[in-house]
Amino acid sequence: MTTRFDSHFAAAGFPMLLDNFGESIAYLPNGGKRRVITAIVERNPPAIFDASGTAILPTAMIRVYNSATSGISSREADIGSDQVEFVLKIGDVKPHIFSFNTMLSQDSGVTSWALI
Repeated sequence: MTTRFDSHFAAAGFPMLLDNFGESIAYLPNGGKRRVITAIVERNPPAIFDASGTAILPTAMIRVYNSATSGISSREADIGSDQVEFVLKIGDVKPHIFSFNTMLSQDSGVTSWALI
């Protein structure tokens, strides 16, 4: 069920966050066409725990639209095969390629992903 907050955040909140804090990254779907999207990138995030209590140490986390055109849809992403490309350290020139480890959340029109 979509709440009023979810609708407002998807329409106004997340676009504002992307405008202020987003950066261009490339989504590289396995066997698909590369596309450039805008994401909020969190570099060197803290450890997260999966359902069994195992610690996962992602290299980065990204937040993007849950969309197959302007972001990464939760339905299209292939964890373990799809990748994203971006500069890991601000100021670096050469981008790095990262694999999807897990989807952290999907709500309010946004998906969050842990990358390794």
